[in-house]
Amino acid sequence: MLKNRNKQFALLVLLFIVGPGIHFFVSGDNHLVPALRSYLVGGQIALGTAIAVFYWLKKENGGKQQAW
Repeated sequence: MLKNRNKQFALLVLLFIVGPGIHFFVSGDNHLVPALRSYLVGGQIALGTAIAVFYWLKKENGGKQQAW
């Protein structure tokens, strides 16, 4: 597996948050539900992708805590 835990977390976010959202649109379920749910699933995809990119690009701290 990857040595960087941030990248592992980013992959998990993509797999469990973004993946089902994309499946919602690809499978055609968005035509069977109210428009609000389609907007919310679109927000889920956008927010999940933003979180995944943030953690993918975040530097590893090396196990040390930062002093504020």
